[in-house]
Amino acid sequence: EWGAGISSSIKRGVQEISQDSEAVVIMVADQPLVHPAIPALLASLVLQGGHPLSCASVKGEPRNPAAFHRSLYNELLGLEGDRGAKSVIFRHLPEAALLEVPEDMLMDVDTLEDLERLTKP
Repeated sequence: EWGAGISSSIKRGVQEISQDSEAVVIMVADQPLVHPAIPALLASLVLQGGHPLSCASVKGEPRNPAAFHRSLYNELLGLEGDRGAKSVIFRHLPEAALLEVPEDMLMDVDTLEDLERLTKP
């Protein structure tokens, strides 16, 4: 239901995960430089660190990707429109674990110019 916005993708993903799942990691597809270890580290901060959520951050500012404990699934399922999970993140930010990463790792590739920047040596 892409026409319903980003929230529809998040809700669909949460609906499809196993009932036994303790956490979910939400990533966007246009950040090709995210190191493969990041999702596992974020999940670990939730599953073993006792945080309801964790997310990558740059200079203390929360960014994608993010991991959410199952206690937040209903909030994710309640998202509406063309908005991601930012509202859930900011609602629980005082309890969140932030994983500081280099800003260039979180580069979005949305335009041809972004793609050119990505492929320049």
